[in-house]
Amino acid sequence: MPRRCTALRAAAHAEPVLEAPAPRVAAPEGLDVRVRLAEGWARVVANDVSVDGFFAAWDGALPPLAARLGVELSFAGRTVTCEGDVVRHVTGDEARTWGVAAGAFIHFAEPAPALRQWVAWMLEEGRRPEPRPDGELARLLARAAEAAKDPYVLLGARPDADFEEIRRRASAALRRLEGFRARPLPSGQRRALEALRGRVESARCTLGEPLSRAGFDAVRGNLPGLARCVEAGLPDEEVEPLRHAFLSARPGSEARARALFTQGHALEAQRALRAALSRYANALALDPLNVSWLRHYQELRQRAQGLTPSMPPVPHEGTMPPSALLP
Repeated sequence: MPRRCTALRAAAHAEPVLEAPAPRVAAPEGLDVRVRLAEGWARVVANDVSVDGFFAAWDGALPPLAARLGVELSFAGRTVTCEGDVVRHVTGDEARTWGVAAGAFIHFAEPAPALRQWVAWMLEEGRRPEPRPDGELARLLARAAEAAKDPYVLLGARPDADFEEIRRRASAALRRLEGFRARPLPSGQRRALEALRGRVESARCTLGEPLSRAGFDAVRGNLPGLARCVEAGLPDEEVEPLRHAFLSARPGSEARARALFTQGHALEAQRALRAALSRYANALALDPLNVSWLRHYQELRQRAQGLTPSMPPVPHEGTMPPSALLP
């Protein structure tokens, strides 16, 4: 039998420091633990954390004894990764007897001094009183909460902003948030900060790439934003699946839109450009992902400079919304 396998089996039946009648010592507030299973990374609730390992509460089938798992521990903005061996199970029957969760004790596999130092630091930090909430961050989080569902407002970008501006504003927002990560923060604020960073990343992904922005702006009826996507070279064949899904969810919209566009075409032929633009805008409100219509509409708007067609309302059109994250 290979030496490593023998060592793991011995560890599984040894009496390690982690072995305890029942895992009851809560982990430091703010510690996030994930383990890597065959199906991917899974977040677990950790107890009885020490420089040797931890107890992981587990829903479902427990990993086998002597299994070696990837482990990721995050605390106060710092993350370490390592490997751990499953050395003991707490079965469902034991858990019910002890009044605790089922799970497994995991020993760090061959922990380096740096890992032990990190865990010791984390445990020491976890015993200290929580720092006071950061006032500046609290105000920023409150503003960001008001923009919870609008990535344009979150970034302070107009609906017709070009892609360079979207990316610039997202990068500036992330830099500002990064400055808070080094400050002493209570765990609740730190979690809120990380969640906000995730929302900014999501806003950058949603608005900073033509195809995803087209899908988002179609639902909003944001024709200026869709025009930016077309200007960026968005191919018709990439948009068509989005358009099909959009129209399928709105039965009858395509037929009504086609009738309006046909009326607009007739009005354009009569050189009634203001009325034609209004019909085209109303048609695009029903079928906003019709790229050929959108191109024609934009071209006519450019030729008819000075004319202001009646357009469907677009949030923040003509104004720069205040950013939730930037001064």
